[in-house]
Amino acid sequence: MLIILFVCTGNTCRSPMAEALLNAGQPGANLPFKVKASSAGLAAYEGQAVSEPVRQLLAAEGIDLAGHRARQVNSEIIDSADLILTMTESQLRELNFRFPSAAGKCFVLKPYAGISGDFPDIKDPIGLGLEKYRDVLEEIRSSIKKLNLKFASENGHSG
Repeated sequence: MLIILFVCTGNTCRSPMAEALLNAGQPGANLPFKVKASSAGLAAYEGQAVSEPVRQLLAAEGIDLAGHRARQVNSEIIDSADLILTMTESQLRELNFRFPSAAGKCFVLKPYAGISGDFPDIKDPIGLGLEKYRDVLEEIRSSIKKLNLKFASENGHSG
């Protein structure tokens, strides 16, 4: 089983979205191995619930995040992950600084998934309107789908 850790800032928006979407089994996931996602934040307030727009958007898809509680990144969480994907380049730099031994397994989500472009970051929607949250959710969904396709193609399967 491949254990993936998604990391953002507060673990209340982007990383819980990515965790939930990957664990829910997105279309295009034809993998020859099991994948389990978790999430944490670089500046998380331990125990904080997901942002209300995140809860609403995912609930509309049948994904219940009522039980999610924010976690602060720590050595134990880092060590338990096989692959660590951040939402931004600055988060990647911070992780590599704090946990240098994990540098070889830390990447930014979009570029790792094969999404190229001028802006590799998934912007933080915190405090913005529902439409911004929806945009971020779709950006993460696209990244997760590409990630699943990458895993499948690397293992000789098509998605």
